[in-house]
Amino acid sequence: MKLLAATLASLALITPAHAQGSTPMSTSLDGTSALSMAEIQSVSPGLGRYAREDVADGLWQRPQLSRRDRSLVTVAILIARHQTLDLPHYVNLALDSGVTPSELSETITHLAFYSGWSNAMAAVAVTKDIFAQRRIGPDQLPAASPQLLPSNEQAEAARVASVQRLLGTAAPGLDQYTTDPLFKDVWLRPDLSPRDRSLVTITSLMANGQVAQLAGHADRILCGLAQCLLGRPGRRRGLQEPVQVTAPDHSSCILKGFNVKNTLIAATMTAAALVGASANAQEIQVFPSGSSPSVIADPKNFSGQVVVDLLTPPSVETPASSGLVTFAPRARTAWHSHPAGQMLIVTAGKGWVQREGQSRQEITSGDAVWIPAGIKHWHGATDTNGMSHVAITYIQNGKNADWMELVTDQEYGAR
Repeated sequence: MKLLAATLASLALITPAHAQGSTPMSTSLDGTSALSMAEIQSVSPGLGRYAREDVADGLWQRPQLSRRDRSLVTVAILIARHQTLDLPHYVNLALDSGVTPSELSETITHLAFYSGWSNAMAAVAVTKDIFAQRRIGPDQLPAASPQLLPSNEQAEAARVASVQRLLGTAAPGLDQYTTDPLFKDVWLRPDLSPRDRSLVTITSLMANGQVAQLAGHADRILCGLAQCLLGRPGRRRGLQEPVQVTAPDHSSCILKGFNVKNTLIAATMTAAALVGASANAQEIQVFPSGSSPSVIADPKNFSGQVVVDLLTPPSVETPASSGLVTFAPRARTAWHSHPAGQMLIVTAGKGWVQREGQSRQEITSGDAVWIPAGIKHWHGATDTNGMSHVAITYIQNGKNADWMELVTDQEYGAR
């Protein structure tokens, strides 16, 4: 550890490219917290040993994530989970590891939209003192309204359409604020690369157990952020072949090959597990009735009048979501299957469920239905009665359903 500390100190002194005022500082990994090792060991010698052996000498030495990226990930986790005790230590470590004041400033701004305004303000309260100690002035921080990066209008149109399919007309304000300040402004600010924005976004979502949004943001890292966000050319090839991306200098280090996906996500998950996300497993969560807006089901995947109410989102510990689905008479799903299966619990009314090639089965209030993975089927209300059921849908590789063609009136009426 002395060699590591000396190396870090040397790097801090010989790397003027990360100038942070006239006060050189160096943060050693010999301490993994704002508390000193002696303070930790005075209460828990075992915890002190684990902090040294498994965190400082283990996790932080893994080559899959650079010291700079790992410190950025850690700061994002602490902000997302409002864990400010250790934030000063890791903000200093990030600044000593190559994260610039401008990038740190933009990270806090970005996370205000993904982990909450209060969390961002808590991070500001900590970081302002560190900036003052390091004599970091306004000239080293991003402009309030910089020249934005160019946007890929085709990708943005696809994102807007996806959000509208999810929200329908239930929450126009959420749709507007997701589009205007976030994806048409924050994501295009130039002082934090799109690659780093994706990394801190994925980190904050995992740290808070919000896994439903991970797939889309992982794609931003994995499949040429230059193409997805900046409208620059790129191409995807076989799984083991490299991805070639043409991008501006500020994002030229994004992808060397598809193996980057596994290392980035695995390393980020390791950090999240050790620093914060595991705390979710210790808490009982109550999701109040009506806390999520009702959504009219997508007519591409449903026929008739169908309303969906989200009950519980997926989490790191439970890769499944649940929702209350209410069908008017004759309303039904399209043909579809689930990569990891689905449980239905009928709460009211009368309905039908049918596997392709077999006769439909009647289901009524109190019935439970298990649909195995990969089975093509549909379910919905009967022609004379409405039906409501709770659907518990399991997720595999970020996906919970494969939607197919609509059920025709002839198929619906057949026994």
